[in-house]
Amino acid sequence: MGINREALKEKIKRMRDPSSRFGDSDLWRPDQEGNLETVRFLDNPFTDDDPFIQLFFHYRIGKGRHILCPRKNWGKTCPICEWAKSIVNNNPEDKELARDLWPKQRFFGVIVDRKDPTLTPKYYGFGQKNYFQLIDKLHNAEYRDYMDPLKGIDVTVKCQKEMGETGKPQMYPTTTFDFSRRDTRLADTDEKIQEILNKIKRIDEIFKPMTVAEIKERLNEWLQWQEGDSLAEGEETRGVNEPEDSFEEDEKEPVSVEEINAEFEKALSESEATA
Repeated sequence: MGINREALKEKIKRMRDPSSRFGDSDLWRPDQEGNLETVRFLDNPFTDDDPFIQLFFHYRIGKGRHILCPRKNWGKTCPICEWAKSIVNNNPEDKELARDLWPKQRFFGVIVDRKDPTLTPKYYGFGQKNYFQLIDKLHNAEYRDYMDPLKGIDVTVKCQKEMGETGKPQMYPTTTFDFSRRDTRLADTDEKIQEILNKIKRIDEIFKPMTVAEIKERLNEWLQWQEGDSLAEGEETRGVNEPEDSFEEDEKEPVSVEEINAEFEKALSESEATA
C-alpha cells in the first residue's frame, strides 16, 4: 500500500494547528518547545480566598490517570505513601523509588487560550514558583485586576527546557509569564463573557479521587510489574505514565537521602498526630 503523502501532510498540519488542541479535554498545557502562548486567567467561582487550587498527585503508578493523594489532599490514609514510608530505610535504590512515588504538588488556575476560537475555560497546572508569581501580581496595584473579565490583562506563557551548567538541556522545562500592560475585555459582548464564565467547571469534575481499595489495586499491579521480568520486545511499557502537564524545574522533590528521610519522618509524625 502506497503512502498518501498529501493526506499525511494534511494530518501533520492539523496536529500542529493550535486549534486542534481544543477538544474535549478540560486541561490546558503550554507548548513545550518555547513558543509563546497568550492566555487570560479567570477567577475561580468555586474557591473562596484563593483563585488557584492546590492538589497533590502520585505520578507514574501503572496505567490510568494520575492518582490524587488522599493523605496530602484530605488527611486520609494513602496506600502509596504508606508503602513508600515502609521502604525508606532500605537500600539507596529503594529510597530513589520512594522519592519518585512521593506526592507532587500542583496548582491549578482557570484560563482561556486566546488561540481557542470558542474561548472555552480550561484548567492549567503549574508549580509553586509560578503560583507565587501569579499571587504576587494580585497584590501589585498595576496588575491586581488581571483576572477581571472586563478590564483584565492577557498573559504570555513560555515553557521550554533551559540549558544547564553542563551545556545540556535541563530535565524539566521552565515556565515564565509576561503580563501585558494593555487591559482587554475577555470577549466582545457582555453576553459572551457571561457565557464563558458559566462554562467554568469545578475541579472535582475533572480530577476524581480514587478509593483506598482502588489505589491499593493500582499499586499492587504496578509492584508486580516492577518485580517481574523485563518487557518483551514490542510490549507496552507500564508504570511510565507522564503527566499531562510536565513538571517545571522548580518542582523537583528532595534529592538527598537525608532530605527524603526528613520528609518521610515529617509525614509520619503528621499521620500519627491525626490518627
